[in-house]
Amino acid sequence: VGQGETRLATKPASLYLHLSNACNLRCKMCFQERTRDYRLLPEGWRLLREAVPVARFASVYGGEPFHAPEILGLLDEWRGRGADQPAISILTNEVEATLERVQGLRLASLIFSLDGARPETYQAIRGADLWHRVIDNLRSVQRARFRWWLRRPSLLVAMTVMTSNFREVPEMIALTRGLGVGLLFRPINFPGGEEDVFAQPEHRAELARVLTDSWRRTRSPLTRGGLELMRRAMEGKR
Repeated sequence: VGQGETRLATKPASLYLHLSNACNLRCKMCFQERTRDYRLLPEGWRLLREAVPVARFASVYGGEPFHAPEILGLLDEWRGRGADQPAISILTNEVEATLERVQGLRLASLIFSLDGARPETYQAIRGADLWHRVIDNLRSVQRARFRWWLRRPSLLVAMTVMTSNFREVPEMIALTRGLGVGLLFRPINFPGGEEDVFAQPEHRAELARVLTDSWRRTRSPLTRGGLELMRRAMEGKR
């Protein structure tokens, strides 16, 4: 493709955009800490803009996507397309409120990274005492949806499950149920920062019990599905 020797039959209908590893937090499990300077080069942005007009779906993530300087210009381009813009999913740590920045976008989902059901757990993992701010920002978006009678975006919390927080899975289910948002689980699949990959047999066994008990208790299809996928993923590590 880069040398002009390959031709694509069609342009991409879906874009998965890892814009940058730049971030405003220092999460102890994050493998991207070692590559924090990674970002798209100007040529990458040019190719991306060529694909934007034909994309029907775009998933945006990082690092923290809103710390990529070019992101606001890209969102403005999408916003300018009106009803013809792609359905957009954004994964953000939501430390800084995103509501104003995403207004006018055709958001399919807004996903908040939240790795602890308790403020102290969040601070220990993410290195900042910002749990209450994230919850407040999430509630602001939720209130805006209710105020404007919007079905979209879907609001989700993504919990990276690791040895220091897996016992809080039941509390996270209760927290997200009370907030009225969905819940996704993301296991650590390889060594990153200071967290292991459930290498200890006793941790894997206890995690299996937590997941199984939580699966039986919750009624949310999304949460049940996420618990089952994670349980299978952890079984594959045995």
